[in-house]
Amino acid sequence: MPKSQEGTLYKTLDLHGHTFDIVYGYYEPYESSSDFGDPIPIYPDFTKTPCYTEDGYPLVTRMQSLCEHGESRFRDPCCADCPHFMPDTDLFGICRCEENRVRKNE
Repeated sequence: MPKSQEGTLYKTLDLHGHTFDIVYGYYEPYESSSDFGDPIPIYPDFTKTPCYTEDGYPLVTRMQSLCEHGESRFRDPCCADCPHFMPDTDLFGICRCEENRVRKNE
């Protein structure tokens, strides 16, 4: 299998009215050194650029760090560990925590 090249498209996903191009790359600049290997698919950082479902629940990724309302029994928790996490397509999910929901004219 050929090596992945940084910046090339891994896949495009349509999720709850949003389209995401997942490209190969690195999450941190230092990861691009040869010690860290080939580029990997880079998923959106929803903590920097939030996206929501039509009913106001935030989109999250499985590997995203827990928010202040998250719950986990692990020392280094991520969204996938939280009972509010509802898995969706690929590594995406929906946070069903009412504290994080954005309500529109209810």
